[in-house]
Amino acid sequence: MRPRLPLLLCALLLLSTMPLPMPVSASDEATVWPPTHVVITEVLVSSSGEDYNGTDWNGDGYFGSNSDQYIELWNPTDAAVDIS
Repeated sequence: MRPRLPLLLCALLLLSTMPLPMPVSASDEATVWPPTHVVITEVLVSSSGEDYNGTDWNGDGYFGSNSDQYIELWNPTDAAVDIS
């Protein structure tokens, strides 16, 4: 009976790393593609300085400045959206 214990423990360890299935309903927003609203697709909150391989994203000559931070929005609809 003892030789099976390591095998059982390994099996339990492997099972504990598997994700549990999540129930998805038809009304869940994540199931609608393409989305019918504006979506945040990318966020750059901390741009690195020139010494740390930073990028001057807006081309103003300053690396790692607040002006190099951004949020990218995607409007998959045909309608104009006021984000002000």
